[in-house]
Amino acid sequence: MRLMRRGFALMVMTLSLLALTACASGERDTRYLSSEQRPALRIPAGLDTPDYNARMAVPAVPGQGSQPADTSIDIELPPRLEATE
Repeated sequence: MRLMRRGFALMVMTLSLLALTACASGERDTRYLSSEQRPALRIPAGLDTPDYNARMAVPAVPGQGSQPADTSIDIELPPRLEATE
């Protein structure tokens, strides 16, 4: 019984390994390596160019700055878990 379980486990692992390696062995499309850069898009008259640099800007929070944190809040630290022998 134990030998059958090991054989089954070995078979499952082998099939999994074959399935994973088969995904990487196909032909790959490498046309992107020889592609050329296209000119920038022209913005039609009457429209504004989007500010792409401000897409990820983090807005400032009003009233917050270099002020110290509120110390009136009582925050209790969790107990330390230490290994016992």
